[in-house]
Amino acid sequence: MFLTTNRTANLDPAVRSRMDLILPYGNLDRDARLAVWKSFVNKQAPNAQISDEQFSRLAKTKINGREIKNMVKTALVLSNRENDGVLRKRHLDIVASVRKRMAHMEAEEERLGRGGRPRSPRRLRYRAWKVPKPIRQRRRGTNATVKQAKK
Repeated sequence: MFLTTNRTANLDPAVRSRMDLILPYGNLDRDARLAVWKSFVNKQAPNAQISDEQFSRLAKTKINGREIKNMVKTALVLSNRENDGVLRKRHLDIVASVRKRMAHMEAEEERLGRGGRPRSPRRLRYRAWKVPKPIRQRRRGTNATVKQAKK
């Protein structure tokens, strides 16, 4: 079995102790991203019209291989909706701009919260525990509270 994660600090010690081999790997450098871009595009769309200079510009963006693969797949869907179905750099640019907008929106939502106000850490932490007192006691199984709640 293979397990991949970028959150090794969050692994439970019991799970970690059952792992035979842990292979850490860092983020892709520019040359590795360039190779991944070319590999995925050539594999998924052999008739793509993307120059080496355009691949070099794509490789400047610091993303991982999974994100590159997803971008190529989505750009292929866009290119197939056109008459010729040839993948071009502009298809990848459209996907990249949507991803950038989404990342910006997520960061803004995290900063402001859903109601448009900055979130209080205490409010986030205890929101799920705001249950009326009789219900909390009823969950513990005390009969007196159950009778009070039914009245």
